[in-house]
This record gives sequence, C-alpha cells and structure tokens, in this order.
Amino acid sequence: MKIFTMSGEVQERGLRMQLINLGFKYGLRVYPRNIEDGKNVEVIIVNGGSKEMKDFYEFVRDNDVRLSRTGSMYILNSLTEYKGPPPDWTQLTLEFILEQLAKGAYEYFQIKKLLEKLVEDKQNT
Repeated sequence: MKIFTMSGEVQERGLRMQLINLGFKYGLRVYPRNIEDGKNVEVIIVNGGSKEMKDFYEFVRDNDVRLSRTGSMYILNSLTEYKGPPPDWTQLTLEFILEQLAKGAYEYFQIKKLLEKLVEDKQNT
C-alpha cells in the first residue's frame, strides 16, 4: 500500500470522487479521505501494481483532477509506503456514501428554500 497527501484547495471540490474514479481507470483501489484540519486530503492506494500506482500518482500530480477548479493548483507530497492498519473497505465505503448523501440532502433543502422564497416574492409582487 502507498499513501500521499494533497494540500491546498482540496476539500469541497469534488476531488475525492474524482480520485476514486481515476483509481478504477488505473486498476487501483483508492481511498481518499479528508483530514480533520479542513485543508488536506490523504490518499491511500491499497492495491495495484507499482507502475499503475506511480502512473496514477504522476497523473494526479500533473493534472488538476478537481471538479471545481477554483483557486491555485493543489500540492502533493511524495508517494510513500503506507504503514497504518489495512482500511476496512466496507466501513469506508459506507462512511463516504453517507457523507455524500448528507451533502446532497443539505444542498436540496438549500435550493428548496430559495425556490420557495422566489415563489413567495413573485406572489407578493
């Protein structure tokens, strides 16, 4: 397993889903997670060949893979051996899905409020 950290404008940019999808294209299982400092994303590459891991890392390093590409390009630290416990994929997947669902629900209700206000304003004019 390998690991690297991305810093810069990396949270709330659609980066983690992009990394997971890109990992599939390289034949890798990738687990990106936000670090609690609110500024960085840690990426663990769990399986795959050395060449694929290196190619994936270099592609992410050389190309802005964020969905929202505002601000400056992120920075990657070096690709190193991961020495932590093996990730529990079931738990990590469930956490990621629940987090994304919660974000989607929040966005839905924000849009719903705006639409209701627009309708109310229209009726009052």
